[in-house]
Amino acid sequence: MDIKVRDLRKKDQYKVDDAYLNGYARLCGVYATAVYNSLSRHSDFHTQECFPSIEKIAYQHKIDKKSVIKGIRELEKWNIVKKTKEKDPKTQRQLNNIYLLIDKTQWIPKPKEDSRVDEKDTETTKAEWTTSLSRVDVEDKSRVDEKDCKDNTEEKDNTIKVLAMQSIAERKDKPIFDLIELFKPINPSYEKFFSNTTQRGAIDRLLKKIGFEKLAGAIKFLKISNGNQYAPTITTPLQLEDKFASLVIFANKEKNKKVMQEI
Repeated sequence: MDIKVRDLRKKDQYKVDDAYLNGYARLCGVYATAVYNSLSRHSDFHTQECFPSIEKIAYQHKIDKKSVIKGIRELEKWNIVKKTKEKDPKTQRQLNNIYLLIDKTQWIPKPKEDSRVDEKDTETTKAEWTTSLSRVDVEDKSRVDEKDCKDNTEEKDNTIKVLAMQSIAERKDKPIFDLIELFKPINPSYEKFFSNTTQRGAIDRLLKKIGFEKLAGAIKFLKISNGNQYAPTITTPLQLEDKFASLVIFANKEKNKKVMQEI
């Protein structure tokens, strides 16, 4: 099943879905809620991907690392967050985990007994709102207007429509996605490269250095070179960037061999 990431958020804010507080916070617990806030704060604007360290999350909420790990497990349990582990391809050293914040439509449904808290239950009726205002002194009224802390529904819907209508051909990052797609016959897990900023960054740097056509040819060549014991094994964009020189040397040798055989 394709993973759909959460809605885009504003750059100067971070967003926590109402659905999380309407039941999931109670199910996941206080530590998971703290972790979810940190992940929401650090997530990438477009991909909803982030990689804060466990130590950093613990420091932000003044809790221990075990509590952070416990919170992450709870979020994974309900499919609110997907965690992947990354290693440095050169040193094989464990890097920070990468977290992907999943859209609420793909969260594990709450048990029936925990579904009683609905979004409509959190909305105050007009009559209740008027009554509550009459009990509060003018000095105590909130200075934060509702429109300043809630997304404008009409504006949000229009934004989604615009994004949906925008063709892929207009996207600035389309060449990167097209090149990643070429890794499909090379790496069965190639789809994770689309949301991995490290892998996309490697493609972007190579693209600027050698151009689309040459880079596409190099990726296609991997289907041949990876089967040769004398060629560098390359299955990811980052490995291609690191071993590109070795790949070129191997390709030149193979070309020379073919020329010699024809003489």
